Amino acid sequence: MDYLIEGGMDDSGLILKASSTTMPKQAGVLLMGTAGTIRPHSEEHMETACPIEDNIDIHPFAFRTHTHKHGTVVSGYRVNNGKWDLIGKRSPQKPQMFYHVANPDMVIKKGDFVAARCTMVNNDDTQVKIGSGMDDEMCNFYMMYWVDGNRLLSRKNCFTMGPPYFYWKQWQQELGDSIPEDASQLDEEK
Repeated sequence: MDYLIEGGMDDSGLILKASSTTMPKQAGVLLMGTAGTIRPHSEEHMETACPIEDNIDIHPFAFRTHTHKHGTVVSGYRVNNGKWDLIGKRSPQKPQMFYHVANPDMVIKKGDFVAARCTMVNNDDTQVKIGSGMDDEMCNFYMMYWVDGNRLLSRKNCFTMGPPYFYWKQWQQELGDSIPEDASQLDEEK
């Protein structure tokens, strides 16, 4: 702050501009996650999937993963007529921030599904449950998207009961049978 006392300028921070003009695009966030439990000494796939029901085109541009200590990989996909396309995949143990999507030209439309998996490894002697407590676990995949116009998704989240009650294979008719074999592997592990 001494430089300000001596007449200097402070160029740090942000400049926020407001406008009364309607913007041509809007941005939103879709949160995908699960409930469920992880058995002792096991690897578990905590999976969620939901249909896109709004008649708008959404354009994913960033994603973020979140688990606590048991998460090893979190991956998110668009499923269109049984074809799975990667939105993003990351170790949730890396710094938690938004990252660029795998395909910036992806468009998700009405009738597509979004799906996410958190791969969890529990080496403990006790069962771990999803929850907000310090000893609980979480499974979250956040997808930032933009749309033309001002209509965002009416559904802001996509949650399932998770294991042992929900797995992708139970929705084979909706999701197809070509679930990516590498959904629980990071690229550097291939």
